[in-house]
Amino acid sequence: MGFSESNNLARAICGLPPSTRRDVPTYTAPRCPKDLHSFDYFIEDVELVCHVEFEPACKGSRGDYGLQMEPDYGAQATLCAAYVRDINVYELLSDDQRADIEEAFLTQDSDAGDFAPDETSFG
Repeated sequence: MGFSESNNLARAICGLPPSTRRDVPTYTAPRCPKDLHSFDYFIEDVELVCHVEFEPACKGSRGDYGLQMEPDYGAQATLCAAYVRDINVYELLSDDQRADIEEAFLTQDSDAGDFAPDETSFG
């Protein structure tokens, strides 16, 4: 007996009409935390919903005469979680796969409509 059948049995015992709502569980990745970015990535035919931390490029400070005092840093992405439906498979990914996902995040096309890091170069 599934959940909806047992729910309707309980409703019948209480004298209530059967529920027409289908209680079908959903298997989706959890919402992306506020400080991370959601990114869809495919490994073969498997879709991963990735949560990625992004740090934009940073240009180091310069002295009075233009002498560079601090190094420049390029944009960085760090994969924090990767979900297949509702299961976090981050630990199952190899280091190379994680690096590929982070690189794909940094080089994604800005025409895709999603977040696209555009501060990967210094001008």
